[in-house]
Amino acid sequence: MSNPMGIERMRLDNGLRVVLDPDPRSGRVAVGTTHGVGFRHEAPGEEGLAHLFEHMMFEGSESVPPGAFRPHVHRAGGLVNGTTHQDHTEYHQVAPAASLERMLFTEADRLRAPRFTPAALTEQLAVVTAEIRTATTGRPFGGLPWPLLPQALFDRHANTHDGYGDPDALATVTVDRCAEFFAAHYGPGSAVLTVSGAFDVPTAAELIRRHFADVPSRPRTPPPTLDEPALPADRWVTWTEADVPVAAAALGFRLPDAARDLPAHLAALVLAQGLGHPTAGPGVSAGCGFFGPLDALAPDVLVLTAVLPEGRADGRPLLERVRATLARWAADGLPPALAHTCRAQVGTVLRTQAADLVERTRSLGRLELLLDRAELVDELPGRVDAVEPDDIARAAALLAGATAGGLLLAPGAVRTRPAAPPPGPLAVGTVTADRVARTPLGPRPFPGLGADVPPVFPYPVAGRTPGGLRTAVVLRPGDRAHVTARWPLGRRGWARPGAVDALVGVLAGRSADAGARSGIQEGPTFSTDGQWLTATGAVPTADLPAWIDVLGRVLDPQAAPAGTPAHPPAPRTPDRVAQDLLRATVLLDDGIPAAPGPADLLAGLGTGVLVAVGDVDPTRLADRVAAAFPTQPGARDTGGTGPVAVRDPAVRSVPTPGTGPVQVALTAWEPDDPTHREGARYLAAAVFGTWFDSRLVRRAGPHGHLPFVGRDVSLDRARVFVRAAVPADTVATVLADLAAECRAVRDDPFTDGEIARARAYCLAQLRSVLDSPGGLAGTLAAGMAAGRPADWLPELHAELAAVDAAEVRVAAAALFDPDAFGGVLLGPLTSPAPAAEPAIPGR
Repeated sequence: MSNPMGIERMRLDNGLRVVLDPDPRSGRVAVGTTHGVGFRHEAPGEEGLAHLFEHMMFEGSESVPPGAFRPHVHRAGGLVNGTTHQDHTEYHQVAPAASLERMLFTEADRLRAPRFTPAALTEQLAVVTAEIRTATTGRPFGGLPWPLLPQALFDRHANTHDGYGDPDALATVTVDRCAEFFAAHYGPGSAVLTVSGAFDVPTAAELIRRHFADVPSRPRTPPPTLDEPALPADRWVTWTEADVPVAAAALGFRLPDAARDLPAHLAALVLAQGLGHPTAGPGVSAGCGFFGPLDALAPDVLVLTAVLPEGRADGRPLLERVRATLARWAADGLPPALAHTCRAQVGTVLRTQAADLVERTRSLGRLELLLDRAELVDELPGRVDAVEPDDIARAAALLAGATAGGLLLAPGAVRTRPAAPPPGPLAVGTVTADRVARTPLGPRPFPGLGADVPPVFPYPVAGRTPGGLRTAVVLRPGDRAHVTARWPLGRRGWARPGAVDALVGVLAGRSADAGARSGIQEGPTFSTDGQWLTATGAVPTADLPAWIDVLGRVLDPQAAPAGTPAHPPAPRTPDRVAQDLLRATVLLDDGIPAAPGPADLLAGLGTGVLVAVGDVDPTRLADRVAAAFPTQPGARDTGGTGPVAVRDPAVRSVPTPGTGPVQVALTAWEPDDPTHREGARYLAAAVFGTWFDSRLVRRAGPHGHLPFVGRDVSLDRARVFVRAAVPADTVATVLADLAAECRAVRDDPFTDGEIARARAYCLAQLRSVLDSPGGLAGTLAAGMAAGRPADWLPELHAELAAVDAAEVRVAAAALFDPDAFGGVLLGPLTSPAPAAEPAIPGR
């Protein structure tokens, strides 16, 4: 969804480029800073320095003490983050509009004078080391495709080296080196400041000049040389991977330069979508760019990955299949139906990003920095729609005749990877004093809050079909309808999560086939978390009726044939496995088939909801949904889908081999007491453990475990849950701490101050659902599927503001009864949970 008010620009005398993107619809504002430095700027021996430095930029500046950068945004229900890429590093903050000046102030202060200390460097090195291990050594096939594949494609250090870096080499980086890196790469002349969301342009421009105009300009460091000849022949690199049953491969082809020939680059983007389509033939996952499309300067890469058939450890047949497909499409063209689907899928992703406040802000800065055209964020979807069959055929011919790089990870006795390079000559020495990179004018006072833009929460138009499916429409201008539909999986699905994962693959294939036959751009996309089956889409408004028809046909358990999975099920995370086990241990699954098929699972779905956000006629939508779903799938489930009977709460240990953390998944059913209003329960959970100033965070034990606490509906019953991933030797301590905090809810009731801080946070954080139409549709659907009315968002906002502290304390005592919790411990446990406590630890 494009910005109805248009994009404006300004440029300060120090060289800082500014992109202003006003849009008052969400009541929040995002501030982003995109710097022209990334992995490719690192010197030999300093691999990973750009990423480590990104972390250091959050560790204090001349006027913002260490630890003070994030809290002012978090306290306002906002978010703060940053990421490092090949050619740029971006930082973003999002908060209610009243926080605009504070966000600009902190961005300007760290651009003027970040403060580097040995303590902060030591702390962030530990954080970065953990991230490196999680992304590379801590998971199967770590490094596929990034950062290993570039070694097969390129020769220059800038293009080939590992952007994560080696922890031992990074440990030699000093605060002086951080200051040198800042001075070389973080001048205002090599940065783009982006402001997007609810703000007044003249006011924002004045604030930007106030805080950024005196940031001193610095000479721009020449960019690295990236050009290099194409490979004379295909090149392969091979490494071994331990503890995996099959090999995996990645292929890379160089893409047309987007800065010189954007149409050819976009044609390749559509082509990549085709190569990854289930009907295409090669059997690969495909995409442009290691971190997404238009995310890097040339040379950029079309990346394909695949798991090879069991017993095969050669990626060359895969490359031959890909080339054969490309050659066929170069000669005959991409099949029209597939081309239509691929253009639509790429356009949907781009439109969804453009309509999301955070992703839009990041894209504006990146496109302005790399391609000098922030407006592409709104133009790209239309330009992708305009890609012609001849454009795709030319892209296919270009890639079919190009040399490729290949990466093979084959099963082996041990994991082998490239040796880490030695530390570079600049990364030496020790410094014990703090280092301020630049101090031109001295510390400044932290600004107060500005004028707020109150959120406008929608009151959807609600309906219910004769078959029982609930609908809601939020009217919002635009040419797309963002749709989310949800169904509880029911007893069969909850008891057999593996079958549900396979079902999602079946539905993907059926959706693609039905969508192509209906002539719509793209059919529904399906996903599951083990609890719900979710269908989503960003649909051209004109296609919405046909999209609803397709959804009904795909979910009809009587449809034949059932189909085969369009893709293998995605691996379940340890947390997801723990949640599946949690349901299985409390579910009474008598009479459920051992291996239910797709028709059985679809017949077992519970009553669903469908929410559309867009320029949609509510009456016509309700009629179309009623025709597509004459009965709810749950009505055909002879077992029923109401609240299930559950066993007594207990904590069950499920030992698994390995050395990773133990997944702690605990649940307590909420008491069925209508005097505990939703606002009181919501705030009680927040004070206990759902935000950064909650009790569990402030009173974390010596092991620093930070469990995540939340509320939802599971097995058709409202519950409060606790999730954590902790070292095996701390499990008993974690459970004891949780039990003690639960008892403290009664013995040491929440104070008025705790409740007031949580109330302010929750009221502000609730605004985030308005940041994007897709997010709004998903949030409304999740609440409605859990049994809330369609207008639950404005009602909850009002109730959070009005509920008194005494009611919150009463609700908290009921929610956090330690004797009511049961759950699962999954991981490398050496013994069952101890029985020293009669509450959580003893079950």
